[in-house]
Amino acid sequence: MQPIFFIILIGLAGGMAIGLQGPMSSVITQRLGSLESVFIVHIGGALAALIPLMVVGNRLGEWRSVPWYTLGAGAFGLVVITAMGYMIPRIGAAGALIILMAGQILVASILDHFGWLGVARRLHGPSARHRLCGGDVRRLADSEIGFYRFYGKTILNTKDTTITKEKRL
Repeated sequence: MQPIFFIILIGLAGGMAIGLQGPMSSVITQRLGSLESVFIVHIGGALAALIPLMVVGNRLGEWRSVPWYTLGAGAFGLVVITAMGYMIPRIGAAGALIILMAGQILVASILDHFGWLGVARRLHGPSARHRLCGGDVRRLADSEIGFYRFYGKTILNTKDTTITKEKRL
């Protein structure tokens, strides 16, 4: 079993990668378009994965052994990058990530509850109902409240919130 610190560190690295990928792909989306952004991001990811695959070795020849529906996982990247490219210019990176997390928490709760897509089923009496029906939503609301207190606005405020030097004086 992995030490919890290592697991948390890997999770934080993944979260920081999402936090950086969103704004970077948003720049591409704004300048070139959504599909072009998705294409460029996926080509970059494929090239970044190709080097370690060539050095360390790979099992790509066994791709037929995975369930057919998992081969479409990359298509979800199209949805993520397009959504981030649309949301970031309108509500900012933090607001976009909070909304993205809401979707992730919703899907993760459903997958945990029913044990779909190879996820271990997690049922523990009444707490399972709580988790599926509202526990994760409450945690998301808590994060939104913290966001509201920090920025002084809700994530749904789409007005320009850029503070120029003149506005601060």
